[in-house]
Amino acid sequence: MSSLDQLAGRLLGDHPRPGVLYGIGAGPGDPGLLTLRAAALLRRLDLGAVPRSVRRGGVAVQAIAAHTAPGSLVELVSDMPADPGAVERGWRGRVAPLVAALDEGRRVGMVTDGDPSLYSTFAHAAAAIVEARPATEVAVVPGVPSMCAAAAVEGRPLAVGADRVAVLPASRLETGDLEAALAAADTVVLLKAGAAMRRLRALLEGPARGWSVRYARRVGLEGEEHADTLDGASADYMALVILRRPAAGGE
Repeated sequence: MSSLDQLAGRLLGDHPRPGVLYGIGAGPGDPGLLTLRAAALLRRLDLGAVPRSVRRGGVAVQAIAAHTAPGSLVELVSDMPADPGAVERGWRGRVAPLVAALDEGRRVGMVTDGDPSLYSTFAHAAAAIVEARPATEVAVVPGVPSMCAAAAVEGRPLAVGADRVAVLPASRLETGDLEAALAAADTVVLLKAGAAMRRLRALLEGPARGWSVRYARRVGLEGEEHADTLDGASADYMALVILRRPAAGGE
């Protein structure tokens, strides 16, 4: 028995339980950043689901590979359309295998990139499952968000004291969202920033002139990059950008 298996009893108690849907954060993709609670829970699941888009796989599979049994994972493929109604309709059909497994009394979890509570597909999946099976209890195991992992590599905090932080999904920005965040916050974090690179470069020549820039791509994964400029930055879906307001009187 491994030391993690021995620790599992203290970490989990009677979890996982049949009939409970577990949302498990895998962190940014580095297996070393998977929490002990998540790893212990994964070893006890009968069925785990991992999301992926139609264009690319998620990072969760890499992070959890050492803690799942062969054949215990199912992929839930989503194209994540912009229309919220289409998103919800898509997930109603997509979660059918999980609903069936819960009905059978199996121990079921869904693993997501980063943290299940932060711009995660788990929110859509859980809502669809509870709609189909109202008795379902939902439990969440948090994960390390990529923005925190990126700040750790940089060696610079995201916020100190009374600093205000705005976190935005670059792939879902409306007109004026970035400008409003710059006006209100001291640190602005853009997740899934590849879609907004051109707009970000323009902002740095205008409203965000003088703000410091930190670019990170594929944090914790093969091909990881970090830079203090957007020059040459890849328009990667798995990129993020951290903008920090200059200190009063200059840095």
